[in-house]
Amino acid sequence: MFANLLMKGSSTLWGCLGMFCLFCLLPVLLLYAACGPEVREVGRYPSPDGKLVAIVEESNGDATTSYGYFVYVQPKRILFPRKQVALVYGGVTEGEYGVKVSWPSSHELVVRYDRARFSDVRFQGTRIAGRRFRLRLVGKDELP
Repeated sequence: MFANLLMKGSSTLWGCLGMFCLFCLLPVLLLYAACGPEVREVGRYPSPDGKLVAIVEESNGDATTSYGYFVYVQPKRILFPRKQVALVYGGVTEGEYGVKVSWPSSHELVVRYDRARFSDVRFQGTRIAGRRFRLRLVGKDELP
């Protein structure tokens, strides 16, 4: 059958590949997009000098997983590129899911939480838009 397709010409072969993609791969991709983890932006925090902004996104895996909080930093006026600087999984602050973000100065970003299952600094002392800043994760305790 494959040899027949090649003999008939490339247009038939590409037509078959197109139909395969349309009927087999497209439904799989749509199902993944519909059932994948939900990620939404929950806050933007500009630095005191207004040159950088910290962005917090919340990921909800499903009923059997906790919330994940991804912290990114980027120049204020540019959408991309942005750098993920911290991750807090299962973060709880003041009895609610979430993290608190603040800029004590233009060169220091603090991410606070009362407790979390896991937390990690992705980039320490990183340089964004030509500026170096310090990141601190401040948690009261870590869950086992």
